[in-house]
Amino acid sequence: MLEVVSPDKPEHDLVKKRRDYAELGISEYWIVDPQAETITMLRLEGGAYGEHSVFGRGTVAESSLLPGLTVSADVDIRGVGTEGWPPFARRLWQRNSI
Repeated sequence: MLEVVSPDKPEHDLVKKRRDYAELGISEYWIVDPQAETITMLRLEGGAYGEHSVFGRGTVAESSLLPGLTVSADVDIRGVGTEGWPPFARRLWQRNSI
């Protein structure tokens, strides 16, 4: 799971969704924070998330569960729109951004 922190509702993304994902049993959860320019990787341990790694500019985040899955921490997603996304992805984004 990868979650981008909304500048309008950071607590929703950092607290509520973290709790929700833990209850769902999501093993690995990445938090992309455009303001802090970091990607934080969390691992589910004993029903709660523990911070596994924090990646900043100039680094590449790599999944500890999915070999080969990497994301550059240099990607700037601020201001990225959903215009080119498939309709189902736009609906999902809009539903979860409320």
